[in-house]
Amino acid sequence: MKIPLDSPVRLPAPKFTLSRFYREWNRVFDHFIPAWVMDIGLRMAGKKPILMRLQTKLWRSVSCLEYFTSRQWTFTNDNVTQLFGRMCADDQKEFNFDVRRIHWPTYLENYCIGVKCYALKEELSDLSNARLAVQRLILRRRFKWLLVLAVVVWFVRWRHRVVQFIWNRAFWTLLHVYSAIVSRIPKMINR
Repeated sequence: MKIPLDSPVRLPAPKFTLSRFYREWNRVFDHFIPAWVMDIGLRMAGKKPILMRLQTKLWRSVSCLEYFTSRQWTFTNDNVTQLFGRMCADDQKEFNFDVRRIHWPTYLENYCIGVKCYALKEELSDLSNARLAVQRLILRRRFKWLLVLAVVVWFVRWRHRVVQFIWNRAFWTLLHVYSAIVSRIPKMINR
């Protein structure tokens, strides 16, 4: 992630789908339940819970845009193309509005920088701290899934000796790999 937010709560992971069931499933299990759990943590820390209210506002906004974002739209630019074709080379160079010449990765990166600076009022000088926060979130997510896997295997391993042997080998190997990765993160971030 090149231009992360200063204080992300979760990693961005947009999922586009045509299935209403899958969307509602994600809405509950990927947005509302984590927001509810985080609000409980905020209450326990003595802070004001805000994430459920934010999620509700976010989904209300998303539902307003659903008609436009869930349908296919076709726009033509024949008049613009004809106008650009009729212009002389000097005018084409001075008034360059040919979208075929836009380098979209650079455009989107500049767009993200603009949103970060002007819409969110965040400083670009804090990018190293923001990247560190994203790395922590990535490690936290990996650890969470590793813990879920460990619990599942824990219940299965007592059933079979072969699974128990594989579990013991895999667990200690993963533990060594995880500790090696964690020890290298400060070195990677300081580059």
